[in-house]
Amino acid sequence: MPMHKFQPNEEQRRMVKALAGYGVKQRQIAALLDLASTTTLRKHFPEELRLGSLEAKAQMLGTLFKMAHLGRHPTMTMFWLKTRGGWSETGNQEAIEPDRPHEWVIQVYQPPRNPEQQKGLEVGVPGVQEAPEGEGFTPT
Repeated sequence: MPMHKFQPNEEQRRMVKALAGYGVKQRQIAALLDLASTTTLRKHFPEELRLGSLEAKAQMLGTLFKMAHLGRHPTMTMFWLKTRGGWSETGNQEAIEPDRPHEWVIQVYQPPRNPEQQKGLEVGVPGVQEAPEGEGFTPT
């Protein structure tokens, strides 16, 4: 009894392209299509196998770029800059001077008070107090 020649349809082509894009191995794709071998798969679906992974990569890179560009995902921004922008974490080690003493400057922002709060501070209302004077911050 002669075997019938395999003729792929559009649904199978879309399926192979998608599965190749997802990274499914060719022998697994062939099994899903009930093909005898990966040779048959490669013979009938060469473009789908090639374009599936390329289009998936392009789509992922586009999403990665959008996430990095928007600034709402700093991890993605750093990842993109390291992998595509040439950045690294090594830094310039010569610029660091470990023996030089450092001076720390800390600025505390005090939001403006409404007139009632300010008056309460001046009169000495219980529950409204300023920070004690003379207590500084010394880094260790």
